[in-house]
Amino acid sequence: MKTIGLVTHAETQVRDGGKWCPDPAMTGAGLDRIVRLKSSIAEALGGYPTEIHCGTGRRQWQLLQVLGLDGRMELVHVSGLWGDASTIIVDDGKKKVLLGHGQILDYERYDTARHVGGEIIRNVIRTLPHNSLICSGRPVLVRLGMKPEECLSGAVYALAVDTAGQIDIVPKTSGSILLQSSKTR
Repeated sequence: MKTIGLVTHAETQVRDGGKWCPDPAMTGAGLDRIVRLKSSIAEALGGYPTEIHCGTGRRQWQLLQVLGLDGRMELVHVSGLWGDASTIIVDDGKKKVLLGHGQILDYERYDTARHVGGEIIRNVIRTLPHNSLICSGRPVLVRLGMKPEECLSGAVYALAVDTAGQIDIVPKTSGSILLQSSKTR
């Protein structure tokens, strides 16, 4: 059995003064929430991560920084598999995706989850070394089979990988189930 840690970013600000904020950053409250998770990560992993895997978006990178993990760049691996600059928003009452350059698409036109979900993400997780840490968001949990309304933001999870390759998702802290709105995600 091996354990892979997963920390999800907290709330982000997708609008500022009525304008959309592509590649959104976490809010002040979201950053404060992540600061409080530092000890939970070490506890979930049983020590310092052997490798750190981070998404390419601003909020995933903020996780790395706020947790003080950016000082060990030799351990950091970056991949869009763990998240990118796009974010889910609600615009005119409809679920949409705000891309990193500001374009807004209908949610049904955004295929990343379908392309890298299921067995692809499971296979990557199975290959990670014991005590690795993933800095990401809720979409990774959804791709692993959780329902979106059960996924916590600003939380630490342990992904328990058994010898047969089964992955059990174990929440290690509480977090927020954020409602999709035009202000935060």
